[in-house]
Amino acid sequence: DVVATSSNERIAKVYVKNGYLKIIAYKPGKVEIKVMITNNGITYSAIYNLTVIREGKKKSSDNYLKDIKLSTGKLMPDFDKNNNYYTVKVSSKTNKITIKGILSSKKATIYYNGKKVSSLKDLPLKYGDNTVVIKVVAEDGTTRDYTVNIYRESKYEIKFDKDSYEFSLYTENLDCAIPYKVYKNGVLIDNYDLKLIKAELSKSLNDFTSIELPEKGIIILKPDITKIDNNTKSGNLTLNYNENKTSTTVTFKKEEPILNSLNDNIKLYISKDSNGKLTGATDILLNTNLFTRETTKKVSEDKKEIVICSKKYKDTCITIKTDSSLIELDYTNTEIGPIHLPITVIGNDEGTAILNVTGKVNGKEFENLKISIDIIRKYIVTLDANGGEFEFGDTEIINKITKKQSIDLSDFGEPYKVDEKDECKTYKFIGYSKTPDGKVIYNLENKKIISNLDDDLKLYAIYESKSTSVSNNPKKRTLWLVADGSDNSNELPIFHNEKYFKLHKEDKVIYPGATGSYIMNFTNDSKDTIVIKGIKLVEDTICIEKNGCLNMGYIIKYSPPSITKETIYYYGKENNYKILNKDVDPRNINYKGKQINFKDYKGEITLKSKEKVTIPLLWKWVEIDEDSDKLDTLIGNQAADSEYDETLNDKYKISIGLDIEIYNNKCNQR
Repeated sequence: DVVATSSNERIAKVYVKNGYLKIIAYKPGKVEIKVMITNNGITYSAIYNLTVIREGKKKSSDNYLKDIKLSTGKLMPDFDKNNNYYTVKVSSKTNKITIKGILSSKKATIYYNGKKVSSLKDLPLKYGDNTVVIKVVAEDGTTRDYTVNIYRESKYEIKFDKDSYEFSLYTENLDCAIPYKVYKNGVLIDNYDLKLIKAELSKSLNDFTSIELPEKGIIILKPDITKIDNNTKSGNLTLNYNENKTSTTVTFKKEEPILNSLNDNIKLYISKDSNGKLTGATDILLNTNLFTRETTKKVSEDKKEIVICSKKYKDTCITIKTDSSLIELDYTNTEIGPIHLPITVIGNDEGTAILNVTGKVNGKEFENLKISIDIIRKYIVTLDANGGEFEFGDTEIINKITKKQSIDLSDFGEPYKVDEKDECKTYKFIGYSKTPDGKVIYNLENKKIISNLDDDLKLYAIYESKSTSVSNNPKKRTLWLVADGSDNSNELPIFHNEKYFKLHKEDKVIYPGATGSYIMNFTNDSKDTIVIKGIKLVEDTICIEKNGCLNMGYIIKYSPPSITKETIYYYGKENNYKILNKDVDPRNINYKGKQINFKDYKGEITLKSKEKVTIPLLWKWVEIDEDSDKLDTLIGNQAADSEYDETLNDKYKISIGLDIEIYNNKCNQR
C-alpha cells in the first residue's frame, strides 16, 4: 500500500501509478514529496525535496580547446582543435614541464589527468613516455579529451671505476687495462653501441700512448716507455658516449724492479715423523714490486723449482730453485699485501741449503739472489710412563730439542703407577731407563738434564718393585696452560690477526691497537678430584722495542654442573694487571654481561671429573712514554685497521699457571 503527497500542489502534484511515482510540475518553487509504504501492518516513510525551476535559453555544448601552451618543447603536430592526440619531445635534462590548455568557451571546465585546476604546473617527468589527458567539459555536460604524450629522452652516463689509475712500467711496454661502465637512466647496461664510445688522452699522454677499445667495458692503453723522458707522466683520459663525458687521471711511472728477501738468519727445524722420515718446513718472505694479487705458479715435478708469474704483466716472473737434494718448495698463490710472497721451504736432512732466486720483467732477467738456510734437526724426547701415568692422565710426554738445547726432567714432575690390586697404593717412581725394564740412567736427583743428543730418545719410567700407600699430605704443583705461536699441538696462539690467519691458517702476528680477550678452557678429564689452590700469570706485560706494551689480566669462571641454578665464581688478582688504562681497570671490568670486582684470590675451586674452568685472558695494547719508560696512553685501534703495520714472525709465550692438588676419590689421597 503506497501513498504519496505533495506539500504544495500549486507547485507540483504527485501520483502513484503502476508502481511509479509520477510528478507534474506547474510553476517554479520548492515542495516536499512524502512517500509512505505500509507492509504487514508496518508503515515506512521518506521525504524528498523537490525544486522546480523555469528553463531558460539552451546551454553551450562547446567542449573544444583553442590551443595548448607548453613551458618547454614543441607540440607535434601543430595544434588543431579537432586533433585529439599530440606528442612532445624533451631532453634528458628536462625533469618537469608546465602544460596549459586554452578553452574555446569560457563556460567550459578543464581537467588535467582528472584534477577543480587552470593549468598543470611543474609536472615531474620520468624517462620515456609521460601521458597527460586534458578533459574539456562543456556547459551542457558534454566532454572532449585531448591527449599529450611527453617523451623525455633517456639519460646515459659513462663512468670509470676510480678517479685515478697508476701503472708501473719496467723494461718494456705493457698493455694497461682500465675498466668503465655505461648507465641508462641510472641502470647499468651492456647493450650500448661500442662504436659510439670515443676515447681521448690529454696531450701529456697522447705523445707516447695509443688507445684501443677491444670490447665493451675495457680500454687498453699502450704506452711506449722509450718515449717517456722522465720517471713519471700524468694526464687525463676522457670518454664520450651520447654526448656524456667522464674523465680519470692516468699516471705512468718508470720503476726499477725489486726482488729481495725479508728474512735474515733463516733456520729450518726438522724432526722424524711417524714413519721415521726427517722432515720440517718454514716460510721465507720474498719482497718484490712485480706482482699484484693476481699470480700464477708452476712447480717442477721434483718440487725443487717454482716459477711465479704475473697475470697482469707479460712474461714477468720470479724463479726459485735449489740444486740441493735437501729441500722441496711450495707457494700457496697468496700474497701478504701486494709485495710479500711466502715461499714454503721443506727440508729433509741437516745441513745448509741454498735457494737461487731470479727475477725477470718481460723476459729480461734483472736480479739473482742466493738465500742460505740452516737446516737444524730437532730430536724427539719421549717420556713414557711405562704402565703408569703422569698427572692428568698423560701416559707420554713428547718434546723436541736441538743438539744445543736441553731438557730438565724435573719440569715434568714424577709419574706414578697404581697397584692393580689396590688403587690406594702406588709404585714409587725411581727414574728413567732406555728400556721398559732396564737400568735407571736418568733420575730427578742426580742426573735430570738431557742435552747434546745425537738421535731421538725415548725414556721409560722405572718404579720400585713394591707398592706403598699414597701420601696423605698432597704437594702443590703448577699446571701451565700455554698460549703462544709455536707448532706444538698443545699450545695455542694468543695473538690473533684475522687477515694473516685466513691466509696461512696460523698466527704469527702481533699488532698495535689490539684489545680483547682469549679464552682458555681446562677440563678435569681424570677420574680423580683436582683442587685449584691458586693461579699465576707469566709474561703479563710484553714490550716490543719500547714501542708499546701488551698488558694482560685474567678471570677464572667456574660453574659446577651439579648445580641446576646458575652459580658462577670469578677469581683474579689486581697485581697481575700492573698499569692499565682506566677503561680496563681490573676492578671495574664487564665480562659476559656481569660487572666484576676483583680481589686478591683466597678461595679454591674443586673440580670433579669432567668439570671445567674457563680462563679468559684479557689484554690491551698501550704505548710507552719515551722519557719515563713507563706505560703511558692507549695507542688505540687505528694501527690494527692498517694493512701493513703488523710485526711479522714475532711469537710471545703467555702462560696461565694453575696451582693444583690431585686427590684419589676413593682413597682421598694424593
